[in-house]
Amino acid sequence: MKLSEIKLIDEIQADCPENNQYEAIKSDIAKRGIQDPVKVNKHHQLLVGYTRYRIAFELGIDDIPHVVVNVDDDLGALREYAILDNLYRRHFSELQLVEQGMKLEEIYKGRQGGDRKSGDFQEGQSVPLEKGKTRDLVAEKISKETGRNMSGKKFDRLKKISTNAAPEVKEKLTEGEITQEAALSLSDVKLEVQQEIISKTKETKGIKSAVKKEKAKEKAKLNQPTPVQQSLPEIHSDIEIFCKDARDLSFIKDESVHLVITSPPYNVGIEYGEHDDEMPAITWTLMLRKVLKECARVMVWVRASLLLFQRLLAGLHQKSLYL
Repeated sequence: MKLSEIKLIDEIQADCPENNQYEAIKSDIAKRGIQDPVKVNKHHQLLVGYTRYRIAFELGIDDIPHVVVNVDDDLGALREYAILDNLYRRHFSELQLVEQGMKLEEIYKGRQGGDRKSGDFQEGQSVPLEKGKTRDLVAEKISKETGRNMSGKKFDRLKKISTNAAPEVKEKLTEGEITQEAALSLSDVKLEVQQEIISKTKETKGIKSAVKKEKAKEKAKLNQPTPVQQSLPEIHSDIEIFCKDARDLSFIKDESVHLVITSPPYNVGIEYGEHDDEMPAITWTLMLRKVLKECARVMVWVRASLLLFQRLLAGLHQKSLYL
């Protein structure tokens, strides 16, 4: 197939991790040509072989060996086929396996229903989500394609590390300098804290101890009152509910209330039972003035008041609203 006839799919290209053997593969292809055909669908869209395609382009190879595979046109099915093929062909670290698995998880979560035990499911076909937890399904696919053990729980642990761990932590885990248990523990604290801890120790026990101390410090900070809270007087937790008329708050002492939130009648024809919500604008304004005067009296000097208004008021009462 001519290189110019092949169509690339951006989403699949984005799913493909960089090949750390790129230069070696390029050197081999320059000597022997492309021995392993790329895979395309019936529309000549490239599913598998993006590294070989790029190398062919760079080396000026015009014809590229290919095979046509039968895959549904649904983008999820195309992506799934490419990811599973990558899992089967390439030697990924456990974190790389999980990063590919997270993309499968995204695809599977977009499907609903289906029967895992029906036997109708085939790779490369757009089908509903199989029964069972998505993570277990993904872990099963990884195990099947790579021959390496991956349980649902292990997938979750590695997913947390992949998502939350600092790059240095992931690198040291991949290189075997720290344990998965240590990396998982580090994932519970901020990135800069992770970097500081692993610069001092790589022992699992030491890392877990340092993380535990850091989490205790963060918890203590959360329990400290904020500057705003410190500036407020002591507020008792006793709650009393009064069903009264807000125009007369004589049962409340002066300067004893810290917050007022009120949603007054909007005077736009809302049915409030016995209340007339279509009174003359000046009558409505005078009523609210009484309410606000009482609110001002009962509130402490450092105070907050939230008055909710209907948006229509700006047009209906712009001449009469002088509260």
